[in-house]
Amino acid sequence: MIDTDKYEGHTPKHWRRKYNFGQIPFNKADENLIYDAPLLLQEVKRLREEINQLPIDLHESLDMILEAHHPEVRESVMVMFGDAWGNNLTGYEE
Repeated sequence: MIDTDKYEGHTPKHWRRKYNFGQIPFNKADENLIYDAPLLLQEVKRLREEINQLPIDLHESLDMILEAHHPEVRESVMVMFGDAWGNNLTGYEE
């Protein structure tokens, strides 16, 4: 998990548009954002992978629970689950 508190007080984006990027003095929060940009991008990608895995994990968990406790309704519930996800359990794409 990334400590985002160190970015508090960074220079707002709209200020940078008014001036030449190289002429703006950076504060410590700006430097932290610039330095950590690759880490932030990596974290966004990691979180997207986790989000993409959620429907698959939920599908598998639901299937196991129904098989163990309610096999008589398992098939119909799993069909409804597939319909709700559009029969596309590959997760969210960008």
